[in-house]
Amino acid sequence: ILNDEIQNTTVMRRRLTMLNDMLEGVTQEVDYPFPNASNVDVKMAIGTARTMRSTMIRALFSDPDRSFVASIPEEARRSDGNIVEDAFNWKAAHENNLIEALKDSVIPIFRDGLAFVQGIWEKQVQRVMDYRYYETAEAFLVDYPDPQAAGISDDAFESALVTLSEPDASLTVCFDRDMVKKDSANFSVVTLPRFHWWPLSAENLDDCELYGVKMEESLAKMKQKRKTGEYREEAVDACLSKNNSGDGGIDQWNRSRDFIEGITRQSSQQKSGDFENYRLVLNIDLDDDDIPEKYMGVFNLAAGRFLNFDRYKIRNNINYLVPLRFDRRDNRMIGKSLLYDGMDIFQQINDIHRHRNNARMITDAPGFKAEKELKDEIEADLNNWRPGVVIWLPQGKMNSVQQFAVENRSNTQNSLDEENSLRGYVEFIIGPTQGLSGQETKGDAGAPATKHLSKIRQAGFRMDDYIDEMKRSFSDIGKLAMAL
Repeated sequence: ILNDEIQNTTVMRRRLTMLNDMLEGVTQEVDYPFPNASNVDVKMAIGTARTMRSTMIRALFSDPDRSFVASIPEEARRSDGNIVEDAFNWKAAHENNLIEALKDSVIPIFRDGLAFVQGIWEKQVQRVMDYRYYETAEAFLVDYPDPQAAGISDDAFESALVTLSEPDASLTVCFDRDMVKKDSANFSVVTLPRFHWWPLSAENLDDCELYGVKMEESLAKMKQKRKTGEYREEAVDACLSKNNSGDGGIDQWNRSRDFIEGITRQSSQQKSGDFENYRLVLNIDLDDDDIPEKYMGVFNLAAGRFLNFDRYKIRNNINYLVPLRFDRRDNRMIGKSLLYDGMDIFQQINDIHRHRNNARMITDAPGFKAEKELKDEIEADLNNWRPGVVIWLPQGKMNSVQQFAVENRSNTQNSLDEENSLRGYVEFIIGPTQGLSGQETKGDAGAPATKHLSKIRQAGFRMDDYIDEMKRSFSDIGKLAMAL
């Protein structure tokens, strides 16, 4: 099933990579209308995305400690609800990363049309160095009653007691211990390129027979989880053997992201050290009672093995992923990508700006025409032309070398008016931007102030539609956080 899903969503994932390249401002190779033509990107898409993120954060999370409201059916228990509400918001803002995950989801939703908030229980244990300070032998003996407890020889133990028996003495003990760094719920963003589901016609996660998240885990992480028992030993060994055979590779999404960040994966350690695992949820009937059960496991596709597999542990089968959208499609899981809606116009603005630069290069850079018989004498001087250069011509040939007279015959005032018009189309499709919403126009400079204020309010109303759609998922996020 997973192989079929990956194959059937290839076009979608290729499009997501293209949209990410546009949003990141990846330089395009341009050789038209002449080599080394302008390939400047005005980054209109990036500015629109950042403006939308800023608007969303100000509207939804201006006070992170008041982002969620507890719904209490009995007004008499409102005081209890306030206690729960305060505790929930404090954890969301300061402990489980929920608010930060919601903030981070805005740009992926704008780009892909759909993103997920993932909630899992995470436990991290680390071996750390620690220190204790003793001033008396009695306090030392409480923690270390004998040399075996202290982990030192009898002579060293006696020396420590003698030292602490002296006046104004002190002793600092250095030791290592296992520290639980994290043992709580943790929320993060899952982008659409990392999400897999089946059947593809499912309208929501409850309709899916299989859904999950693609993860990348290092060789050290795989061995660590094998040692702790989180992954089955024989399954990890099979993955290690499969990965060392050289069958693994880097998918298109990772290649694109690596290129944007200037990362290459050329070393043998890097090639053999990354494992593509999938945290999957399956709705299947394994006990043949005609009632499907819910299971969760980590699956390695290359080896075809489950690293772990067990019943789904979150109470009431609450999904550990919650979808977020700005614009919903009817009877479909994936929402509309605002970046894809404006892609043609963003590209057209770039094309117009590049054309203006190309026209400038043609009209402003000198070009010469000369008689062919002078080629050998003056070609080197013309190729090395610079301001103030003197080109020596034979006697009587002063009119045989002339500069081309090139005129800009654009009928659109160097395309400035057309570019501004396209910005208006972007506003119409996606929503007014911060720089243009409420701004007066030259044709209506004497308009009353109330008209401009009305435009600003309309800009806010356009964002309200996206905010309302995103907030539809907040109740599911709250249920997941409470279940964890």
